[in-house]
Amino acid sequence: MVIGQGAAGLRAACAAAETGAEVLVVGKGSCASPEIMGFNCVTEPGDSFQCFYEDIMQAGQEINHTALARQLAEVSIHETEFLTSLGVTLDRKVDGSYHTLSTLGCRYPRLVHHQALTGVEEMRRMEQYARELHVEFMPRVTVTDLVVCDGRVCGAACIRNEDGSFFSIQADAVILAAGGGSAIHGVSTYPGICTGDGYAIAARAGATLVDMEFQQFEPCSFVYPEALRGKIVPTTLLRSGARLYNAAGEDFMPRYGLSSSNARKGPLSRAIASEIAAGRGTPHGGVYYDMTMLPRDMIVQGHSIFYVPAKAAGLDITQVPAEMAPASHTFMGGVEAEADTSTGVTGLFVCGEAMGGLHGADRIGGNAGAEVLVFGGQAGRSAAAYLTQNAQTVSGTQFQDAVRAFEARHAGYLSRTSGTPVSELRARLMKLMDRHVGILRDEAGLLTALSGLDRLESAFADACSGGGNGVRSLYEFSNMLLLGRMQVMASFLRTESRGVFNRTDHPDRDDSAWKKNIVFHLKNGRPVPVVRDCK
Repeated sequence: MVIGQGAAGLRAACAAAETGAEVLVVGKGSCASPEIMGFNCVTEPGDSFQCFYEDIMQAGQEINHTALARQLAEVSIHETEFLTSLGVTLDRKVDGSYHTLSTLGCRYPRLVHHQALTGVEEMRRMEQYARELHVEFMPRVTVTDLVVCDGRVCGAACIRNEDGSFFSIQADAVILAAGGGSAIHGVSTYPGICTGDGYAIAARAGATLVDMEFQQFEPCSFVYPEALRGKIVPTTLLRSGARLYNAAGEDFMPRYGLSSSNARKGPLSRAIASEIAAGRGTPHGGVYYDMTMLPRDMIVQGHSIFYVPAKAAGLDITQVPAEMAPASHTFMGGVEAEADTSTGVTGLFVCGEAMGGLHGADRIGGNAGAEVLVFGGQAGRSAAAYLTQNAQTVSGTQFQDAVRAFEARHAGYLSRTSGTPVSELRARLMKLMDRHVGILRDEAGLLTALSGLDRLESAFADACSGGGNGVRSLYEFSNMLLLGRMQVMASFLRTESRGVFNRTDHPDRDDSAWKKNIVFHLKNGRPVPVVRDCK
């Protein structure tokens, strides 16, 4: 069973099915994968796997899981062969070599791509291939919990999105590819269904979560017009000559020691947030991203996925600078995994944004597109190998006995027909996270956030689902509360600034005390943090 129908889940399904395994993919709904512009791999003269690995570790500021980082650097080139075999046409130069783009944090151009639509095209081709391999798909399904029998994952408790009805799926191995949790914030680049479900259900099943304080904010997302809020334009255009400047027309990047050649997403987001906080923001609370000097074809054709929505909203970014600010984006943290994507919970594998540890404190642009392919493929192969080595199947009776607790929880949620609408609580949570757990954090704000989470948790006990398909919102909010608590607790513990993580009351990086990871496990349903040396 693969949980998640984005690029990571599809890659995992293909890899598992190629071995002959029977595969079912369940998908909640829309995902972030269509926004993938391309993926990093080593193709340019002078570049090397070692150089790529060093860039990953430098961006992550040395708290990455080293085996995961090395695997990404060495294996991503092979995914070009896989996609090409499916019919994905990756852009090439006149000499036949890959047309690569420079991304923030890479010393060499590494981003191979299909126009700016790589995510859309690779998903289409992978789903087609998966169906040819007889992979089954069950869309519009929300997984509420993993089912564990005798210490091993043996399936999942689920609800149908249309009517909120409960059912369960028994499976001998589960691959978690459920994406991230950026919808915990009010302005996000991702769909509103990205509520951290994968993190929460894995934690409840006994998995360890790592690096939950590290969340990347996409530096350049529209703040105006309102219809575009949260939509991004890639920072790769800065390497091509585009400019960022504040309301006074100042190129503010040098103020923060940044340039178009060295700026990574974390420092750039911090610089933009600092300019806005200092009162140098645009009329709608951003900075200007000026692309008007670039060739029109580069924007209209090469970046149509960004140009077309802006034009439809009344903004021609080839003619007028756009107002942009950081928006909630990718979680660096997630379910802890080894290089084979195993999680420490028998029968559970993880890939994509649901997996933590790879990126450490910050992620290179283009590595999200690489990780879904590299570790999606690895997860599929590892899960299939696990099946061949563990022929014993949990009995149907054992499985149903374990499912009863989840059925009872669901019945309780369905009975909540009066009380505070959970939508109100969700709006309060997002406002709380935006205000106190954004790019710039401090002790006072984090303590306020913890108190606010306590109040929201108390209020949730009497929250109303509205019954039927509205019950999904209760599960989502429960997961958001758990995710928010882990993020705030880890942020409070880490008394330094590193990568995308910024404590204004502890502005310096402190390797002597904090070249470490913070990991969580649940005890009696509550997250317990442990500070640990890096792997």
